[in-house]
Amino acid sequence: MTRWAARLAVGLLCAAGLPTTAVAQQSAVPTAVDSTAGTTPITPTTPRPPQPREYFAYYGGSFAISYWDGDARFMIQPNVAWSFRPRVAAGLGASYEFVSYDSGEGTANNYGGSLFTRYSITPRMYGRAEFEMRSLDSITTPAGVGRETVEFMWLGGGISTSMGQRSSAYAEVLFDLVQDALSPYEGGRPLTRVGVTFAF
Repeated sequence: MTRWAARLAVGLLCAAGLPTTAVAQQSAVPTAVDSTAGTTPITPTTPRPPQPREYFAYYGGSFAISYWDGDARFMIQPNVAWSFRPRVAAGLGASYEFVSYDSGEGTANNYGGSLFTRYSITPRMYGRAEFEMRSLDSITTPAGVGRETVEFMWLGGGISTSMGQRSSAYAEVLFDLVQDALSPYEGGRPLTRVGVTFAF
């Protein structure tokens, strides 16, 4: 149809006495077609980097060595905890304490369990509250026979430092608020512990 229109235009120009070169050139030039018309450009996407974990569980333990009034104490406390808020964790602990009395009364083996919560004040500082029940050997009771269960309500805080991607070391100082008559920490004596934790 386009070829017939071009011939018709040339014939009309010839009849009118006008040059036909421009029309011939225009009819010989092909029409460009935009192959990208109607398409949406594709933008390359960058993979999202992995996000840090805010909630995790960790396990570990601590030990404490003290010497009061000639009595030497060594205690170990394994524990496991769950972080259910970015700053708050709670967990369970167990304890074993060996006591050597300087008064010549021998030794004692104490053990117990605890519930605790920990609140991170800064990335390196935290507060800790812990309720513990400990079974004391007969050597530490007034009657000198059997065992006695003593309750402790520890309150204090500590500092921690990273040892790697999933591990850290900490040191803490706690004070007993119950002050039971059988407590070896009566009179405001602190419990000082150091330990390590491993996250998973």
